[in-house]
Amino acid sequence: MLDIADMDYKLNEKILYPMIERVKKGEFRYEYEDNDYFNAIIDWNYRRENIIVEKEWILPIHSVLTGIKLIINTFSQVGDTVLVQEPLYPGYRTVINATRRKVISNSLILDTDKYLINFYDLEKKIIKYKPSIFLFCNPHNPTGKVYCECEIKKIVEICKKYDVILVADEVHSEFVFGDKKFNSLKKEFESYNNIIVITSPNKTFNLAGVQIANMIIFNKFNREKLTKEKQRYLPSNLNSFAINVCKSVYACGNEWLYDIKKKIVENKRIFEKNFLHFFPEAKIINRDSLYLEWIDTNKCKKDVFLFFQDEINVKILRGDLFGKAGIGFVRINLACDRKILFELLYRIQEKEKTK
Repeated sequence: MLDIADMDYKLNEKILYPMIERVKKGEFRYEYEDNDYFNAIIDWNYRRENIIVEKEWILPIHSVLTGIKLIINTFSQVGDTVLVQEPLYPGYRTVINATRRKVISNSLILDTDKYLINFYDLEKKIIKYKPSIFLFCNPHNPTGKVYCECEIKKIVEICKKYDVILVADEVHSEFVFGDKKFNSLKKEFESYNNIIVITSPNKTFNLAGVQIANMIIFNKFNREKLTKEKQRYLPSNLNSFAINVCKSVYACGNEWLYDIKKKIVENKRIFEKNFLHFFPEAKIINRDSLYLEWIDTNKCKKDVFLFFQDEINVKILRGDLFGKAGIGFVRINLACDRKILFELLYRIQEKEKTK
């Protein structure tokens, strides 16, 4: 399956050892996020991004979407609008609809093979619909757009001007490739204190089944409101396995991540070369980040999604799941074993031979 955004890669023994030792204890009583937990997050942010995060800014949460739902319920009312950028990760729309808010999109503009922000439309939508929250995916899923520093600063400037809470989902931040630089919203806390950043080791270390995330909240008032809301509706602490996993991957995961990124870059190179050979009319968008390929197939002679689904029996995602801006696109996960990638290309080749 090349549709769901997780990876085929196993964690190494160095990372797994602390978790195995924890399981060997054979008891799983109540456990709380301790200083080692917070220090692991603080150290990771400093080592990877040269950003200082204070312990009191960190609010552990059970998943990214749980955090987003908590923010929406805390800082907006039923019927309010939440601003997003289409193509839109479907989970965002689900959460916004579930909380009975309305989705308003400042859709990204496709310019040849990269996406741009329409800042005029962004400001116009904020003035017209008065959203309480701008839900911002950085880097952007599914397009792979890596926002440059000037774009980030312009977004912050507009949100500050209209007092919109800027919520940055940065779970894909470790998968930025080549010369591109990831620009975290955590760097903008001093310029605008209504920014909330959500991070998680889930995507970075293939831990989606563990369910763990952390909200980084610079504003003390916002932090206290979210803490109270969490206490009302959610368990007070993470489960013991999630706590220990988070400590382990952030303390021991650098080398593993480096090797995995090299594998993904090579997978992308192999896939893109061969895919465009079979589907020359396709356009691969924003190759700078994510292990998810976002491909414009609107000009292809055949329906690529149906070809994958019906003719070679490979699951990928249809672009229209990401909204109108995704019509005619497909998303393909390349964080897979090289054997699976070669099998995919072999199936395409064999099917094309019979035509």
